[in-house]
Amino acid sequence: MAQRCSSCREPVRPEDAFCESCGQRLAGSQVVALTRRTPIGGPVLVQADECVYCHHQAIDDEFCMRCGRQQPAARDRMECDLESVCGISDRGMLRDRNADAMAFGWAGATGDPATIIAVVCDGVGSTPKSDLAAQVAADTSAEELLRCVVEGVSAREASLLATDAASKAVAALPGDGAPSTTLVSAVVTTTEITVAWLGDSRAYWISADGVQGDTPVDGETVRGSACLTVDHTERNTLLNEGIAARHTLTRWVGADAFDLEPQIVSVRPVGQGSVLLCSDGLWGYVPDTGALTRQVLSGSSPYHVVRGLVDHAMKRGGRDNITGVVVPFPPAVVSP
Repeated sequence: MAQRCSSCREPVRPEDAFCESCGQRLAGSQVVALTRRTPIGGPVLVQADECVYCHHQAIDDEFCMRCGRQQPAARDRMECDLESVCGISDRGMLRDRNADAMAFGWAGATGDPATIIAVVCDGVGSTPKSDLAAQVAADTSAEELLRCVVEGVSAREASLLATDAASKAVAALPGDGAPSTTLVSAVVTTTEITVAWLGDSRAYWISADGVQGDTPVDGETVRGSACLTVDHTERNTLLNEGIAARHTLTRWVGADAFDLEPQIVSVRPVGQGSVLLCSDGLWGYVPDTGALTRQVLSGSSPYHVVRGLVDHAMKRGGRDNITGVVVPFPPAVVSP
């Protein structure tokens, strides 16, 4: 696959330090890329030395010695911490399987700030193989986003290409019916956050100063904490016309989707903060941005932030699958 200059898009060689056409400094062979995607057969649980429910540090034969609950297996609970981005996905308290999926990673040249990519998908429970649809969509989208970052494709174009690749991958799944999933993705640089979505999985900007802001405008700066997405549901569509409606999706990823164009927004944050991608199993328990901001700011690290959010949803019922991915802003510098 040919590599291109991030500035003028002319072809360059991996060993080039500068573009011969415009003089732009190139990452070249110094590019480091790291991603965590779903392995074949489903994500693997990160084995913890404490109970995932009550945090007691004594597990015997997969059961907690204090609360007595059996620890989740394989796809029931997935955790991954790259420090620059961290995610947890849990089956929840009532569902018989986890139909959420997540994938994320980063790329950048040694000594430069990394570009972070992240994807969260929530399989539509009323469709067959929804867990597989979410897994395939998250993996495919993340892989395409990372490829675009390495090749210097703009974040907005990368988001379109990644969503299209995910849609084709889900539509190609074998079997009867039409597996479907929501999708929300983010490309995070030192100056900008670009979010694309189909469905009701959400992206939030959480300001480190704790201030709550207004709904951001595409291409503008964002200061206070705010939800960056608007759910693609009948309720949101018809409420604008004063008509009550159910929380039914109007856009999704799947063979039966009639609108595959993702909605995209790019914002430029002021100050430090975090980007949160999550399924409705998480945001449904903290729908108020102010409460969500307090939850995020109470964590001492990305891992503790996302674990605290998942714990919060579990303690309040955990009626759905719960997934959250946190990206600190601005991204850290890539180490040698």
